[in-house]
Amino acid sequence: MDDDWKEELHPRDENGKFSSKGSVGKTEQKPETIDILHNKQYNSNEREHAENRPKKNLNNFRQREADVPVVDKLVKETHLSKEAVENLIHDIKNESVHNTDAEHMLLGKGHGGGGNSYVNKAEKAGDMYFSMGDDWEETKQRYKLDDDQMFDVFNAAAIDFAMENGKKIRFCDEPRDDGSGLGREVKYLKKKYNVIFMKKGDYWYAK
Repeated sequence: MDDDWKEELHPRDENGKFSSKGSVGKTEQKPETIDILHNKQYNSNEREHAENRPKKNLNNFRQREADVPVVDKLVKETHLSKEAVENLIHDIKNESVHNTDAEHMLLGKGHGGGGNSYVNKAEKAGDMYFSMGDDWEETKQRYKLDDDQMFDVFNAAAIDFAMENGKKIRFCDEPRDDGSGLGREVKYLKKKYNVIFMKKGDYWYAK
C-alpha cells in the first residue's frame, strides 16, 4: 500500500502499526470533516492530500461488482471521495497478494502460523498467495466490515485475479465447504467457476 498516504490518514505508532489516531506533526487547523469511524477530524491540508494524491496504477486488480457496496459504505462514513476509497481498497489488495508472477496460487489453513501454514508452504514453493496477516482484523474493525464483506472484496478478488490470469489453484489442506475461511474459498470456486478438486501428491487441485 502507499504508506505515505496511509500515514497521512493513520500514522504508524511506536510499534510500526498504523494507528487510528489523528495525524502527527500537523499544524492545528479548524477541522472541516469528521471521520465517524475513528472520531478523527481531517483538516483542509489532510483532505487535500487524500483527494489529490497521484492516481494509482490499477493494472493488477480491476474494479469488481462486489466492491461497490463497500466503496459506497466507506465513502459515506469516511467522507473521502469515491476515487480515494477505491484506491485505498486497491492498495490493500495489492499489499495482500504475494508472488503474483507464480504459476500456482496456494490456498489453505493458517494453522496458527508456523511450518504447516499455507503462507509458509506458499513461500517455500514460490506460489502466489493471499494474506493480510494481522491487518485482516485491523481493517475489519477500522472500517466496520463483516466477514462476508471482507471476503467478497479481498479474498475473492485474489481468486478472481488468479483465475483470470491462468494460474493453477491448489490447496495444501483438504478443500471442504465447512464454513471456515478455507470453506468460503472452496464454496466461491465451486459456485463461480464450477470446479472440482483432485488430489495429486501433497495438493488438491481445482479443475
